[in-house]
Parts: sequence; C-alpha cells; structure tokens
Amino acid sequence: MDKSQSELDILKLAIEALNSNAGLEAEILDTTTLPGKTTARIPDAELRLLETGEKYRVEVKRHAQNVNLGSLINQIKRLPGPEPGLLAADYINPRMAEKLKEAGVQFIDTCGNAYINQQPVYVLITGKKQLKLSDNSVPSQINRAFEPKGLLVTYAFLEDPSLVAKSYREIARVSAVAVGTVGWVINALKAGHYLGIDASTGRRRITNYEKLLDRWVSAWPEKLKHKHSLGKFTAKDPHWWKHTNIQMYEGYWGGETAAAIYTNHLKPQVATVYIPKHNLAKLIRDSRLSKAREQGQDNDVLVYLYSPFWNTSAQRSLARDNNQELPKETTEPLLENAETAVGLANPIIVYADLIATGDPRNLETAQRLRDEYITEPDRAT
Repeated sequence: MDKSQSELDILKLAIEALNSNAGLEAEILDTTTLPGKTTARIPDAELRLLETGEKYRVEVKRHAQNVNLGSLINQIKRLPGPEPGLLAADYINPRMAEKLKEAGVQFIDTCGNAYINQQPVYVLITGKKQLKLSDNSVPSQINRAFEPKGLLVTYAFLEDPSLVAKSYREIARVSAVAVGTVGWVINALKAGHYLGIDASTGRRRITNYEKLLDRWVSAWPEKLKHKHSLGKFTAKDPHWWKHTNIQMYEGYWGGETAAAIYTNHLKPQVATVYIPKHNLAKLIRDSRLSKAREQGQDNDVLVYLYSPFWNTSAQRSLARDNNQELPKETTEPLLENAETAVGLANPIIVYADLIATGDPRNLETAQRLRDEYITEPDRAT
C-alpha cells in the first residue's frame, strides 16, 4: 500500500468515526491530489458535510502527534481557497486538540476525536483513545531524508537549489556529511517526488520546493534542532541584543530577533542565538546571561542558545563565490535593517524557528518572512 492510499484510508476512517460519534455525514469530493502529490500548497482532498453543504480543504496527516504542531497549524492555514481547512489525522491527543482549537483549526481523526465549528454545526469531542494502524504503508526510504543527516543535506538544497545538480562530493562538502549520505538522501527525495530530472538539461532539480520546505520545517525541531541546544538562559536587559555584535562570537541571530530585523514587524520577546560552542562562555560573560531557572523573574528575557547545525564555513565560501560582500569585523552592532544587518541566520532557519513556537503572532510574522524572503526558485537546475 503506497503513501497516498494510506492517506485516503485515514480520511475514510475519520469520516466514519465522525458519523459514529457525532452523527455527522460527510463525503469526499476530490482526492485527485492524493496519488503522487507534486503540486505545492494544495489540499490532500476536498470534503463536504452533507448536513450543511459546507466544504472543507483537507490536510491528511499520519502520525500527526509526531509532527511539530506549529508547522502543522501553519500548513493548514496556508491551504489556498475560500473554504476552511480541516485536519484529518490518525490520532489527535487531548493536548493537540486544545492547541488546534485555540488556533481555530478544525479536525477529525480515526478515533472519533473531532472539532467542527461551522455554524450551525458545533462539535467538540476529545479524549478518545488511539487506534493502532498498520505502519507498513509509510515508505521508510522517504522518511530517511528527514532524519538528522538527511535534514542537513535537504537544508543545503533549500538554501541553494542549484546545489542539487552538482556533484555528490560538492554536495557533501557544503552539507558537511559523508559522500555516501548524499546518495541515499537524493534517492529518498526522488521517491518522495521532491526531486526530479529536468527534461531540457538532464540535470537534477527540485520539483516541489514549497512542499519540501514544509516537510523540512516540520521535521527539523524534533529531529535536529534539539540536538544542538546549548542551554536556556535569561537576560535582565530586554534590549541586550541590540547592543551586541553577534559576529564577534561567530554567531547568528535566529527566531524572533532575526525576524524583527527581516520584517520590521515583531517585537522580540524571546532571543535565539546560533553560536559555536567555543564562544559560548564569552557570550554568556559579555552579555551577562544567567542560566534560566524554573521560576524566573517576570521581566527576564529568555535566550535560547544553539550551535549552528549548518556548515558555516562552506556558506561563507559560497558567499565569496557569488561575489557577496562579507561584513568587516567591528565591535558595533549592525542591526538597522535586513539589508545592512549582519549575523542573521538564513531566512529559512528563522522561518522554522518561528513556526516551531506555534505562537499566533510568530506564525503571522513567519508568513511575512516566507512571502518576502523565501520563494520557490524559478529556474531549472
């Protein structure tokens, strides 16, 4: 059974459970996007409630409880069209149900849990226990591209789509992985219809950039980011980051801090910094950061520190290759705007940071960042 059939089965079971537990009948209008989906940002199916005639754009998720919730909410809210989005999942636990309800995301699952809020219909069922579904329909080959090593290669492709067409050795150098890793990642991405061969050039190219980005953003927090955590700290001065030249520590601003500079649309409440381990103690000392306590002061600013997961030296070399001007060393922070600021993580990383929080204000800013800085490449590679 292939992945598309697995998703269709989940949708059918969820509709049956909705009928059994809430007395609502629904019909599937369209599943043409399910088999071998390759078009970006399209729903998995279209569904209609028979009682009201209301239509929904459906996102189907297997193992939904293992997906970053902020990323999942963002994907559903970004589905195009005037109809409301609906999540159909194998199982939605009570914590997820509450978060989805708070975000205004309606859902159904195969166990009978449901949230439908479309006048005159209102249904809220949570706490139903999880059913066990066969796992042999999920292609493990595709999933390998979104394990830690695969995420490194996939990120390098997202940051520079032209890299896909280059030699395995060059891809390995930029991604900081073994050459052998590149081969199985490329095969996995091809199996998932993320990569293909350009008919005119015969070279590899990304065929579905936005879907690949969504999948990477969804997997990255649990599979890779947490492995690079250097700790959670606090700062007494809420504006400390404005007075800090993070490049003095070979670091990069991420999350809300970088997003505020990129979009000029967010007042940072939490700081995220990517910094090499050998400069950690110096940054903590110079910025007077303290290890976060469970009961912190209300006015303290949270600071999350991570080691960079990407190959920073390869990226700096790439900047030189593309004739980009690298900033000169200075003790003064350069954070006036995105055009002149230095020490900012790539917009893809900042976008993923924001999505992972699940915070509505961050999701709004993330969409601005994506629209302005992260665009599907309009070129064959």
